[in-house]
Amino acid sequence: WSVCASACATAGYMYAGCQFQHQCFCGNSYDNYGPYLGPSLLACSGNSAQQCGNAYINTVLATGVYVAPTTA
Repeated sequence: WSVCASACATAGYMYAGCQFQHQCFCGNSYDNYGPYLGPSLLACSGNSAQQCGNAYINTVLATGVYVAPTTA
């Protein structure tokens, strides 16, 4: 997840989501579906000591970037 979080931070996003061991998603919001309560998370393909989600499940990390909310 550290590679994913770094890539998302570089792209200017607040959050990184690692999914299914090797997929990386970036965004400025999360938690549409609530906490994950299912089977075990999978180890990351690049670092087996880190957890990288599962099928359709993200491990969400803050990147340290702040993006101010937009107003309508």
